Amino acid sequence: MVPYYGHHSCKMFIKGKPIRFGYKIWTLCSSDGYPYVMKIFQGKETEELNTPLETSVVTALLNFVTNPLPVEIFFDNFVTSYALLRELKIKLFKAIGTVWEGRTDRCPLLLANEMKKKTRGELDFHCDGDIYMCRWHDNSVVTMSFNYRMHLPVGTSKSFSRQSKKRIEVLEPHRICKYNKELGGVDVFDRLLSSSRPQLRGKRWW
Repeated sequence: MVPYYGHHSCKMFIKGKPIRFGYKIWTLCSSDGYPYVMKIFQGKETEELNTPLETSVVTALLNFVTNPLPVEIFFDNFVTSYALLRELKIKLFKAIGTVWEGRTDRCPLLLANEMKKKTRGELDFHCDGDIYMCRWHDNSVVTMSFNYRMHLPVGTSKSFSRQSKKRIEVLEPHRICKYNKELGGVDVFDRLLSSSRPQLRGKRWW
């Protein structure tokens, strides 16, 4: 989000964000914050009206990637969906992301409320041959979806336990460990931009 408080049809309001008013820019970044592609959101385009927003945005950004085979894409639950992961697999992109309950395409995973009753480190998983879904219980219940490999191998991570009041070892699928390590390139890019944001004001829409 680029802060902007003037009048323009592209200005957006997103409740709960550090920058609530401004221009929303979709960005494809490396894990260390290097930006590859940027696209200012100006509303849905005519050819995208029948396509979910997350699918059209990710597809548009990845059109600039010429060799998809060595590329791994990481995104959060705002864009992750079963349909998107399937489409990316057809295009040979490896993709992984957290997913909302309503976007699992009715995958028969344990319900989140039931998973909360399990011990920490428990997981449930299903695969239809193309897309792999994994639900894991840590401090909260996390649902991951990816279109390559499985959750194996399962390692361990240290997490604070409120009951024991100390850090304990919890079983953690390898895909989740990799996701936590690689995600966040856009956040790094945002942090770098915020430290050198221009103070000049203008009204011209370039």
